[in-house]
Amino acid sequence: NHALDQFLKDVLECGSLRLEELVRLGSRSKNKELASRSLLTLRKQERFNSLESNSNSRLKTESKNIADRCRVLLSVVKVRCMPLNAKGPDAVNEFLDWVKK
Repeated sequence: NHALDQFLKDVLECGSLRLEELVRLGSRSKNKELASRSLLTLRKQERFNSLESNSNSRLKTESKNIADRCRVLLSVVKVRCMPLNAKGPDAVNEFLDWVKK
């Protein structure tokens, strides 16, 4: 493990490879940079990123659904609560004035 770490550090230092391009096989590295590039660590990170991405996608979909439901409810409230004298082109402005009261 130590010899592998030393070899990989030398490869990185000479510029033949960037750290982001490196995948270390084996999990027992004392070097934190190289340990972060172990196959096991990268797989865990990728799995987490995938779960986070799926979670964010579900949250966006759910928030859109909630916003759509709120718009429907607001339109129902507007129709049921709108004053009877609010008619014609000024109906929306009259309603907004009524809501502000």
